[in-house]
Amino acid sequence: MEYKVALCIPTYERSDMIEDFLIKCSSYYIQEGIDIYYFDSSVSDETENLINSWPEKEHLFYLRFPSEVEGDEKACLIYQCYGLKREYDFIWLSNDSYQIQPETLHLLMTNLIPEYDMVNITPQKQDYDHNGLRVFTDPEDYFWACLYNVGRYGNAIVNRKTMLEGIDWDNYKYLFHNHEIQAFGNTMFYFTRLSELDHMRALYIPFFSSELRDSTLKKASNWRRNMFRIWCDSWVKAVEQMPDTYKNKKAIIFKFTSNMCMHDYKDFVKYRIEGIFDRHQYEKYKEVWERVTPTNKAIIWLISIFPRIILTLPRRVMIKARMIGFKRFYNRHPRIYIYGTSAGGYRYDLFLNKYGYKYEGFCCSQKTENQSRYCQHPVYELNELSDDFSNIGFIIAMQDENYNRVKQDLKRLGCKYFRDSKLENLFSFELGYCGDSWFIGKIR
Repeated sequence: MEYKVALCIPTYERSDMIEDFLIKCSSYYIQEGIDIYYFDSSVSDETENLINSWPEKEHLFYLRFPSEVEGDEKACLIYQCYGLKREYDFIWLSNDSYQIQPETLHLLMTNLIPEYDMVNITPQKQDYDHNGLRVFTDPEDYFWACLYNVGRYGNAIVNRKTMLEGIDWDNYKYLFHNHEIQAFGNTMFYFTRLSELDHMRALYIPFFSSELRDSTLKKASNWRRNMFRIWCDSWVKAVEQMPDTYKNKKAIIFKFTSNMCMHDYKDFVKYRIEGIFDRHQYEKYKEVWERVTPTNKAIIWLISIFPRIILTLPRRVMIKARMIGFKRFYNRHPRIYIYGTSAGGYRYDLFLNKYGYKYEGFCCSQKTENQSRYCQHPVYELNELSDDFSNIGFIIAMQDENYNRVKQDLKRLGCKYFRDSKLENLFSFELGYCGDSWFIGKIR
C-alpha cells in the first residue's frame, strides 16, 4: 500500500538550488507519490516565478512568507500542516539542497509504513554507533544514538497521525521561536514528542554518502560563520532543555560535537584558516570548550591567536606540490575526460576552468536517460571511448565507494587515470566548499 508524503522545503533566495533539484530530481520524487512544497521567504520573485512556471503543477506547490520568517518558524508551520493541499500520511521536512538518488528514494518509500512514528535516514559515515538498519523502541536509546542525525533537515520523516495530531501546539511553538536554541527547534520537537508516546517506533536507515547528497551548487552553509554560537551556545542549551526523561545530557553534548565538528586541533586550525575562529570566539566560549571538545584549552587558545597567513602557507605549499603530479598527468595525455558526473565532477570543472585547463568531456560507466551534457560538456559512457584509450587520460572525480566499483574496470581496460582525493579537498576548499556540517542547509 502506498502512503502519501509531503516534502516540505523551507528556502530563502536560492532559486538556483531549487532549479537544480527540479531538473534533476522532481520527476522521480513525484513518481514515488511525493508532493513537493516550497516555503519561501525570499525578497526577490525568482523562486516564485520558477516554481509557478514549472509544468508539474499538480504535485508542486509554493507558499510565500515575509522575509523575516526564519527556518525554524517555517518548520513549526510545516508540522502544523499549514498550507498543505491534501491529507498526508507522512511529513518530510527537508532543506533545498538535499537530493536523494532514485533507487535510494524508492527503498526509502517502501519503508514508510504507519507502524513507524519516524523514519530517520543518514550517511553511513555519520552512523557513529554502528547501528546499521535498526528499529528503535526506546526514546533514551534513540536519543543517545541518533540525536545528531535526526536534526538535519531532510533526515527525518514523521508520521502525521502519531507525531502531529492531537497535540497542543501552543506548548510546542516556543521550541521553534526560541532564539536561544536557534537551529534546533525541530530536534527538540522530535524528542519531546517521542517521550510522550506510549510505544514509540523509529526506523533508522544508514545509506552510502553518494546516495544522500547535496546539490553540486551547495558550498559552505549559511550558518557556518556562526557555527560556534550554534554549537557552543544553542546546541548546549537545546540538549539541556530536553525533557528530564532523557539522561546523560552532558555526555550527549560532548559526543556529537567531538565526533562531528570539534574532533581535534585540526578542526580548529581549519576554522582559523577560514576566518571563522579567532581569540574573540575563544574568550566568548572559554567556559564551554571542555563540554564540546577533547582538545586542550591551551591549544585552542594558541590556535585562536596564531596568524592566519602562516597557517595558510602549508595549504598553498601542498597544492603546489600535488599540482606537479596533476600537471605531469595532464600533459602526458592529448585527451582529458573527467570520470564522474556528480559533485566531484562539478568541482573539477570549476577547478580546471579557473586555472585554464581544457578537457573534452565527462565519462561515466552508464548514462542515465537524457544525460548527454554536463557543465556544458558532452557525457560519454566508458565503452564509447574504447577505441582511443591510449590517448585518453581520465581524471577520477568520485567518492571512495564509487571509485572502488569502477577501478577494476579501468585497470582491466588499460585506462590511464589520475585520482588525488587530497588535491580535490584542497582545491574544493579554495573554491568555497568548506566541508559539510550538521547545520548545512538550515536556512531561512
